[in-house]
Amino acid sequence: MQIVQIPRIDRERVAALIDAQKATLAQVWMRDPSTCAVIVHVFFSHLAPIAVEHLGGPVALLLDFCTLRHNRMQTTEHHPWHTDASFFQPAGLGLTFWCPLDPVGDVAPGVTLGTPDGEVTPRLVPGDALVIPPELLHRTQSISGDRVSIEFR
Repeated sequence: MQIVQIPRIDRERVAALIDAQKATLAQVWMRDPSTCAVIVHVFFSHLAPIAVEHLGGPVALLLDFCTLRHNRMQTTEHHPWHTDASFFQPAGLGLTFWCPLDPVGDVAPGVTLGTPDGEVTPRLVPGDALVIPPELLHRTQSISGDRVSIEFR
């Protein structure tokens, strides 16, 4: 498990872009290009170098798979165990960076990771980014709570 630090992204501005539970960066770009530009800048200035280190070559941000989520207490969508490998086909090369804009792991749902020793749910705060390799088994933590997050792919 790798957690890296990124600049804090304005939670309220991101939440305002999400009509339902989720939207892609490509879908919301024209509504607020300045907030979207900040999000893209955080990726290329802080996360892309980590992706290059892991993948060994140039990287791209997939705007159609970069997801903004607002899980509300009443309508939290709990994803079952899965991997993100399907996003990176056919080559299978890629990373997901999961960035909560609220504290998660106690009150708001975080991400539970499958490990050889069982399960672990890291407690993360705004400014943390969890690096998720394509084959890492994970799911939404099974607690209800309000949270906004960004998934960079």
